[in-house]
Amino acid sequence: MEAESCICNPVTGQLLRLPYLNGPRKRPEYRHMGLLTKAGDGDAPHRFAVAEIVHQRDRVVIDRFLPETGRWELVLGLPCPPPLKWEMEMNQETVAFGDRLWWVDLTRGAISVDPFSHRPEFRFVGLPEGSSLTLTDFREAPTATFMKEVAKYRRIGVSDGRLRYVEASLHAPFLLSSFVLDDDEGRS
Repeated sequence: MEAESCICNPVTGQLLRLPYLNGPRKRPEYRHMGLLTKAGDGDAPHRFAVAEIVHQRDRVVIDRFLPETGRWELVLGLPCPPPLKWEMEMNQETVAFGDRLWWVDLTRGAISVDPFSHRPEFRFVGLPEGSSLTLTDFREAPTATFMKEVAKYRRIGVSDGRLRYVEASLHAPFLLSSFVLDDDEGRS
């Protein structure tokens, strides 16, 4: 049985089925898709984009769907400073914030892009230096199990109109730390 992905407009009740990312006969694997809306003259969104980040050898591109085109297209973006020398391991849902989609690697940081742009510019924001959770806190190498374990103690999300990184300590004294991630300067 094939899974279907749909976008529902809660204001109009309109439902739009997304075409399969890899063609009609391949099984869709939408693990890290993000949805971003843009408001028109009023408050209601009049436009949306769905995007998935894709690693291709030494570059990062996005697969995006715009309802105006009605199809998926591969878009090469401008390089991300500093250049990413690793493939990010997305282990959290994609976050929509500040007219950008943010893909999160809870061991390193987040990479963002404006999916509406014809030549998207990737930006990377690393985790804060004051982060208490390190690789030595876990007894195993960075595997899928390790990534799931990290996700229990770290999150990136939006709160009070800001992009935030929150982590809980593993050992006593137990602490909950919250950091604001500053997109303008690309720093945390």
